Amino acid sequence: IVALVHDNSEVPNVEMEAVFLSPGRHHRLGFKKKKSLFLASPYTTCTETISPGLQIVYDAYNATDYAYSQYYCFDACIQEYIYSHCGCGGPSLWNVPAVIIHGTDQRINISLCNTSNSCPKQYITFILNTASTLNAYCSQCTEECTYTEFIMKLSSLLAPPVTALTDIKQFVESSNITLSNDWSTSWISEIQSNYVSLEVAYETVRTEVYSQEATLSPVDVLSNVGGQTGLWIGISFLSVIEIAEMAYRLMRCLWHNLRTIVNNRIKTQEAIQ
Repeated sequence: IVALVHDNSEVPNVEMEAVFLSPGRHHRLGFKKKKSLFLASPYTTCTETISPGLQIVYDAYNATDYAYSQYYCFDACIQEYIYSHCGCGGPSLWNVPAVIIHGTDQRINISLCNTSNSCPKQYITFILNTASTLNAYCSQCTEECTYTEFIMKLSSLLAPPVTALTDIKQFVESSNITLSNDWSTSWISEIQSNYVSLEVAYETVRTEVYSQEATLSPVDVLSNVGGQTGLWIGISFLSVIEIAEMAYRLMRCLWHNLRTIVNNRIKTQEAIQ
């Protein structure tokens, strides 16, 4: 059995996020929620825009309103890349039944390549291992501006308890379940190999929220520019006044010294006469 905890606005990603539950055990799945909020352009390259290619993936889920997903955006983009080189879609991307031709709005329903065809594997390996090609061809597949993550913690113990085996046996025998030929002797082992119990519980009712905020808003920028401009204008004005005052004092000092020299010469000449 496979179990997964996901947000209602996000496509359940079983391949990447699911946990497997083995039979014969009671499993407890505890989880806590973490939400990350990023600023859009010009602060980051994140997006919430669902491209036509991604919408094709979402169309397979009836009556849903899923948000943008970078993972499935890459699925749609890589499937189109494979189709453009191989003429058919990659079997591993079976959830993408149609593609939007790169650089256009043209939608084409595609068939999947035969599993013996090596072309899809060749090109999917190439684009995934060549970051420059992936980033250029799938430039629209940037990170989500809003991302919700459920951190799961799984524990288990042997089940069912011995005291419950008889009740389970009676329930199975009274139902329409087809029993094995050796049920009368192997019923305990068969119950244990087919019994799975799952308990889902919060690890905490709190949600961790990581929010990105701008250090300076447009108002702060204008305020700082105005303040700095006013400061430097004030400093410049004061500097001009100080220079003018210094020039005035210097000229006054020179004039005073010159008058003193002239007066001394006049007095010397009068004394000689």
